[in-house]
Amino acid sequence: MVWVACGRIDAFHHNGLKPWDNAAAFLIVREAGGIVHDFIAKDADFTSSMALVGVPELVAEIEPIFEQIDQTLLH
Repeated sequence: MVWVACGRIDAFHHNGLKPWDNAAAFLIVREAGGIVHDFIAKDADFTSSMALVGVPELVAEIEPIFEQIDQTLLH
């Protein structure tokens, strides 16, 4: 996720990290201008087990794809 914040990659998703993995990374991404959403296009908080992280324009393009996936496959 920090690679998104520093511009090395444009987007990242996960569906299994723990809150201690997310807390600092979510903050760093948001401070760098990125966004952190869950897979249904809502702001993810650090306790979320699923996240889509990236630059706003790209996340907006990727979110519809995740919305079409059966959510039971992502848990």
